[in-house]
Amino acid sequence: MDYKTFLIQIAWPTVTIIALFVFKKPLLKIIPFIEEINIKGIRLKFCQGLKDTDEVLKSKIPIENENKIYSPIIQINDIWIEIEKSCQNLLKKNNHKAPKIYRALGSRIKKYNLIDKKHGVVLDKLRQLRNLASHIGENNISQNDANEFIRLSTIFIEYINEKLETP
Repeated sequence: MDYKTFLIQIAWPTVTIIALFVFKKPLLKIIPFIEEINIKGIRLKFCQGLKDTDEVLKSKIPIENENKIYSPIIQINDIWIEIEKSCQNLLKKNNHKAPKIYRALGSRIKKYNLIDKKHGVVLDKLRQLRNLASHIGENNISQNDANEFIRLSTIFIEYINEKLETP
């Protein structure tokens, strides 16, 4: 084996290692949400992040309507809008201005200690899952995963609503 052949054979592993090093932080953020990787189809599973979030909430609220009405991504985005509205109302109730950018919304709620740390983590995970759902595509999210996201989001909204009801 000559010098040129050797370099060609180690090129792709070297590039892969460098890419992993360069993209280490973003990859570490999405790894908890990946249950299965399909290299050729680049299929990422959504349900591991849901399982982690469910463990924090520890509740068994059923979904009222489990029939598929429209796409799972639309269902996820619709319930996410409800989370944002609840968070904005919580800020307003506590005399804090609600920002228009969600990231600032979650940060502000946590900054003012309007929710406990566990629910702050849940809020971040739900946001990450919503973002993942929006970017991985319709075919990679099952109706069951969407239903589970809706169930967990409903539990979180109820937590926020309890905060809204307390003086």
